[in-house]
Amino acid sequence: MEASQERLDRGEAALRRAEAREEREQRIVESEMAESEVLQDSKDPARWEVLENKVRGLQEGFVAAASKLRAAQRELTREYERLAAEQPDRAAEYEHRAEQARRAATGPDADGLAGGENSD
Repeated sequence: MEASQERLDRGEAALRRAEAREEREQRIVESEMAESEVLQDSKDPARWEVLENKVRGLQEGFVAAASKLRAAQRELTREYERLAAEQPDRAAEYEHRAEQARRAATGPDADGLAGGENSD
């Protein structure tokens, strides 16, 4: 039982790390957007190409990070489901946590990452 709890703790830690990465990447996106506004005011005729390349790179990084986050959430869901099966006395708690992780993995934030399309 202790080993199961340790695996669960590691899964939750991995999820927290993935969420922290997503938050850092969101801050980068916001910074890049602010920078793009400066470029937009520029008179450089190549600014649109620079912006398009920047946006494309940011989208690719964001989609990759979101995909990793969903994978971690799905792994956490499986771990909670396994714990629910192994520990009937705590099954309700683990099933609730599994449902939360499942919703996080398939919720509205999991959609629309690549130009409004569901990337799954």
